[in-house]
Amino acid sequence: MGERVHVVSKHESYGDSEAFNYQSENFADLLGQLGCYICGNEFDFDRFECEMCQYEVAMEVIKIIKDGEKSKEEIEKECDIDYDYVMGLIDVLGGIDYVYNSMNAFHDEAERGHNWITFCSY
Repeated sequence: MGERVHVVSKHESYGDSEAFNYQSENFADLLGQLGCYICGNEFDFDRFECEMCQYEVAMEVIKIIKDGEKSKEEIEKECDIDYDYVMGLIDVLGGIDYVYNSMNAFHDEAERGHNWITFCSY
């Protein structure tokens, strides 16, 4: 037993998609509002992650909002969100189309075979 130091032998590689300039905290907040449990430093959102299954549910909620087929009240009830707060975050992040497209691009480029999706800002 013990706790030993190990070296990282494989460096991370990053996807080509990027979004939300200086808005990583707001993006993390949006994901949290959409039901994702965010893991990371609560004071520094340069790196955080959430479970892929929760991220996929968050993407579904964004799609429901984007499609505009349901009322604000229906969305709040079915998705258990504060619609106005979520829409405020979406607006700050660049609008519903930009958020939807960025989230899909992130999902497409995320490492396969893992249960978590990791985000880094630099």
